Amino acid sequence: LRFNNCAGRAEAHALAARTFGGLQRDLNTLLTAASPEEQSKRFDATGERFAQAASRMPPLPPSTALERDEDGALLFPNITPAALHDEVAAVVHAVLASSPASPALMAQK
Repeated sequence: LRFNNCAGRAEAHALAARTFGGLQRDLNTLLTAASPEEQSKRFDATGERFAQAASRMPPLPPSTALERDEDGALLFPNITPAALHDEVAAVVHAVLASSPASPALMAQK
């Protein structure tokens, strides 16, 4: 077990989960309570925090996102399979394009 560094990987996973949970709360607050101008001002900083958190998360085998239980339900439904990352990025782009702050946000990108 020491060879696989299970304890270190578990600790890194727990830290990543807390970091992404905080980002999710902050983003939800930003999108629901902040003005479009404030959303625009804080968008890049939130993106940078996300990129930094993503770079620190422990790697997962690609098959993890597709593992299922005996009833066929996904064991880890909150993990996006790598094959869907481009699709998810397109959805995020579409949501941003329909946001009230979208002209300012899209002008920055």
